[in-house]
Amino acid sequence: MKITRHPTKGGPDWWIVAHDLAVVGPTFLRVRPIHIFTYLAQYLPDVNNKKAFAFSYCYALENKLFAVRYQQFELRKAIAEWQDIIYLNKYLREYDDQQKVVCVVEALLNAIYSSLEIVAKINLLINPGLPHSFRDQAKKDTFFSFKKWEWLRLFYDVRSEFEHYATSLPQMSEQAMVFEISRDRKKLALDKGRWKIPLNDVIAFSISLFDMLDQWALSLLPKLDPELDLVSIYQDTPHTPLGHKTIKVKEILALLDGPPKAD
Repeated sequence: MKITRHPTKGGPDWWIVAHDLAVVGPTFLRVRPIHIFTYLAQYLPDVNNKKAFAFSYCYALENKLFAVRYQQFELRKAIAEWQDIIYLNKYLREYDDQQKVVCVVEALLNAIYSSLEIVAKINLLINPGLPHSFRDQAKKDTFFSFKKWEWLRLFYDVRSEFEHYATSLPQMSEQAMVFEISRDRKKLALDKGRWKIPLNDVIAFSISLFDMLDQWALSLLPKLDPELDLVSIYQDTPHTPLGHKTIKVKEILALLDGPPKAD
């Protein structure tokens, strides 16, 4: 995302949040399909008269996906710093490192969960009649079924333990989270008993999320009219006001094949 400055008539300039794809530059070099989708979803024919909702949800999704990337980085950092002790006491050790990992794992799980819930709202705009929550949508025969995306089952169970039962403890010798499920609960992947979930599996949730959303985006982007006109924002130099020009949807879709080639 970028914050862009726009002049107004007879008043102060406005600073407006814009999609990163609206700014010509090196941002075009690495574009995942889901980011192209959040830029163009409001123009899908299935959205019809709900373009404002699609626009709002897609920007919210970009914020949540940023949180996923950020918390994934923080988790790797917390793992690397675990027991990085210079003066090691023989009988006492600080528990801060373990608590930091628990906090970041919870933040990452929540960011993924929030992303899924916003995806469900967008999916509901495209497919009216679906349930409102992502988990309920996944139980239906839709693109996001648990059968198709096995990682979702473990994700929901791990998050439930963190959010509702607080039985998770870190075990750094094996770099895993330990769960003690003491009674039968309505689970998708984990039964009653003791479980060790490697932290790499938690990190993999975020990777699987982006892979799933990329495939979802690729299934919907072909519905767009490639000749539809869009208004693009550009900047010639760092010290000149932003300009505007008309481009075609197909020019954005071309980014799926990589950055544009120089003439």
